[in-house]
Amino acid sequence: MYNNYSDTDMQIQAPKLTPNDHELEGLIKNYNKQELQELMDDEDKMIGLITDLNQVKRLQTDKEMTIVKNKSMAEYNLSMEPKLYDMRSKVAALYEEANKLKTELATDKSRLDAKRGEISLDVMSVMLQTEAAKSEEDSEKLADNFCEGKVSLDNFLETYISSRTMSHLRQIKSQKMNELVREHSPTRNRGQISSSYNNDIRSPGLAPYPAYSSSAGQYPASGYSMPQPYYAS
Repeated sequence: MYNNYSDTDMQIQAPKLTPNDHELEGLIKNYNKQELQELMDDEDKMIGLITDLNQVKRLQTDKEMTIVKNKSMAEYNLSMEPKLYDMRSKVAALYEEANKLKTELATDKSRLDAKRGEISLDVMSVMLQTEAAKSEEDSEKLADNFCEGKVSLDNFLETYISSRTMSHLRQIKSQKMNELVREHSPTRNRGQISSSYNNDIRSPGLAPYPAYSSSAGQYPASGYSMPQPYYAS
């Protein structure tokens, strides 16, 4: 603001007085006793003598310069007052705009975070359905291998039950995740997200596996259609 003034000008201080007795002594050293007495008795003469000292003259000059500088600085400050008020108004407006942008940013961030959470639920739901479909496919492949005689009965029973159990658990998790997705966004048609996977899942739950009885023959007795082993001719 004060481009026309230096730091020294902005910090004007009263000049320090360093008494110089040599000049005064030089003026009165040749005075006789009577002249000295007259000087002491005449106050105006004493003041005139002191005023004529170079040191006092310099002080008077410094005083006048300080007064001029202070006046000039005061006038400059007054001339900058309208600009100061204008800048203050602009700062207030910018501060208000910054607060508004901050509020909008917080709102947008909240919406973005919510959207990210929603997308994450969708992705998890699709992944679970994919895993469930894969488990179903693996169990069917195991059954085909058993029918072709590639897997023994003991291994088939142990692996098939484990595979079907895993498929059942994944389907349950997938159903629960779908419920969470619908709760978070009830207006969206979530069925469109994983329609391609739903077609691959043939059984909504674990198909009952009949109890095996050794006295009933090689295969469990039940109405459930078990895969038939393959015998090479």
